[in-house]
Amino acid sequence: MPPTPAAIRARCAADHEAERDEWKGKFEGEVTKGKKAKINADLTYVLSASGITNPAFVKADRAILRRVSALLHPWAEGRLPAPGSAVRCPGQSTS
Repeated sequence: MPPTPAAIRARCAADHEAERDEWKGKFEGEVTKGKKAKINADLTYVLSASGITNPAFVKADRAILRRVSALLHPWAEGRLPAPGSAVRCPGQSTS
């Protein structure tokens, strides 16, 4: 028995959704790589502008700055309120 039109549409929709999810994952991966490249370029600029040229210090500073960047990332992306902001959690006392 041949598939019904509804079954064909459902299968096509599932195939399209899977393909969309695959491309979305690829896009998000490229965006992440782009952000990392931008951060790396900014770190290089800041370190060289501040006169840090010793390779050991550059490596250590990069590690520290990456860690700080990772810690601040949720605030930078706007997903969490900034530290010290007036935003309160549900049920949190205001006093």
